[in-house]
Amino acid sequence: TTDYYMNQCRTAWWEDILPNTYQFNRKYGGIKPNTTRVIATQGSDDPWQYAGVNISPGPEYPVARAQCDTCGHCGEMQPPTPTDSLSLQQQRVSVAGNMTKWIREAQALLGPKE
Repeated sequence: TTDYYMNQCRTAWWEDILPNTYQFNRKYGGIKPNTTRVIATQGSDDPWQYAGVNISPGPEYPVARAQCDTCGHCGEMQPPTPTDSLSLQQQRVSVAGNMTKWIREAQALLGPKE
């Protein structure tokens, strides 16, 4: 539950750094996010994987999951190394591909620079 994860954060990081999770969930949809152009990244060793989006709610909200023994929290944001698993490499490619696509779409909407 949300309370479980909030208490886990409070234990690890102190009360005063937490956002108002209930307000955030009301605004953005909580378990059914009402947003697009978001990539949910999960790692098989990430203790937070069950609190995140694991099933894509739509084509503009993909899930990129890395399945490996060392695929932890935010692993896709770490610099690549020669020992990264194929799954983690594929997750990074998915993130980069979606970000590139969405940036190009936004640039096309803005039109050419003057």
